[in-house]
Amino acid sequence: MLTVTYSWAPGATSSLLAEKRAATPTPPTTSTVPGGVPVEQVNPDGSVYWLHHDQLGSIRMLTTSSSANIGTASFDAYGATPGTVGVGTGSFGYAAQYTDTETGFQYLRARYYDPATGQFLTRDPAVTLTRSPYGYVDGSPLNLTDPNGMNWLSDGLSDAGNAAVRGAQAVGRAASDVGRGARAISLPFWSALLGTDRSTRQEWFALSVTTAADWVL
Repeated sequence: MLTVTYSWAPGATSSLLAEKRAATPTPPTTSTVPGGVPVEQVNPDGSVYWLHHDQLGSIRMLTTSSSANIGTASFDAYGATPGTVGVGTGSFGYAAQYTDTETGFQYLRARYYDPATGQFLTRDPAVTLTRSPYGYVDGSPLNLTDPNGMNWLSDGLSDAGNAAVRGAQAVGRAASDVGRGARAISLPFWSALLGTDRSTRQEWFALSVTTAADWVL
């Protein structure tokens, strides 16, 4: 009898942390999945397979501890598996999500996804936001994923928000650097100007006002 135990992280994303496959009386096969992306598979004999991913997290290759390539997998844009060579990737595959070996459906928390059709089996609970009842990531599977099965927008908005914050921080740092440079230049200038006679200071201020008016116009 084969016993499979899954450990899930708490929270809305519910990332799969580990999968243990125990066929009595052999030791279990364990896949560790930190952050929702599987990185290793510990086999019953104690050997370790390392899992390698593409930009979506899909498992593309397995290697041994000695870096020997023992298996590869390929997927089409929506996750259907055209073929595997050598050792399979187990329960993980497209976008690093759990795939039911009997049906080929992916368990994406809120609902099941069928990579063969590129459609979910049930209606999107967040359809008011996505405007796509059954479609997968708004037709952009090369750029987006939907690990929760209910709102691919959350990942995109999060990435955009983080990019905006990083951009604002960069602008702030640049402005701060400019400000420090301006102060470094202006302080000696003002000190020198204040050391001149009254008529020189009046001429400089008149020139500054004229220049500012030209900029505005």
